[in-house]
Amino acid sequence: MYRATFLCCAAIALLALAFAPICASAQNLLSNGDFDTDLSDWQFPDATPNWSSFDVDGSPDSGSAYALNMEATAGTQLVVLSQCVPITQAGLYIVRAYGYADTGQSNGDLVAGFKYDLNHTDCSGPYSGLGGNYIRPHGQWSSYSSGNAILISYPLPASMSIEVYLRVDKTDAGGSFGGNFDGVSLIRDTIFIDGFE
Repeated sequence: MYRATFLCCAAIALLALAFAPICASAQNLLSNGDFDTDLSDWQFPDATPNWSSFDVDGSPDSGSAYALNMEATAGTQLVVLSQCVPITQAGLYIVRAYGYADTGQSNGDLVAGFKYDLNHTDCSGPYSGLGGNYIRPHGQWSSYSSGNAILISYPLPASMSIEVYLRVDKTDAGGSFGGNFDGVSLIRDTIFIDGFE
């Protein structure tokens, strides 16, 4: 039984590695997710971040978005970047983002997440589902990925959208907590399209 379970897990892992390049080359549905020169095409719901030349890949031709939470109240959450994408095709939608937060700050976290709206193309809500998580550890670039968390199958809703958001949470009262976001993407996984169409 244990041998069969191991072989099954190994086969799944090999399939994931085989298909990884296909996923990596899929089109990013978000605009300006790499923040190459500015923060255009993004909304700033709770606070306005700044463009930074600090890049997840160390590229001198790109940058990132830097946001700082300086709210005096403890337990504050600031959505600093968001972008809405109308959804017109069934499939598996994957959200990914990278974050970097310096150590030695007030307690806090960078957060990446998503919400989906099955009734509107402009993310006006109410939302039908959501997900997300902290980007940890601090002191180095780390990533968040939703996995295959957003499954849209037929019949496709007449109006649908997905909002990707990035948040800076600060646990302590006073002080400040901030960090950089980069490499943000919303990918429609094309591997299993035949199963939906």
